[in-house]
Amino acid sequence: MSLRVVLDDAADEVFAATRARRPDVDPRRLVALGWAGARELVSRYVDAGISKFVVQPTSHPGSWELFVTDFAAELSGLEN
Repeated sequence: MSLRVVLDDAADEVFAATRARRPDVDPRRLVALGWAGARELVSRYVDAGISKFVVQPTSHPGSWELFVTDFAAELSGLEN
């Protein structure tokens, strides 16, 4: 499953674009807001039986090294 995470101040634009594509679904059920939102979405999807995720930022993170470091710190505890 591909999971996008908003890590900057573009949440309003990302959620508006998501809402335009999927008006029947709350954008926060499809796009995570920050690492806390990513943890919540991954946990919910794991509970539903999904076990593989591709987590990607909604925009260039500035530093891929920092993104990967934060990813490991924030999400690695959710591994099965």
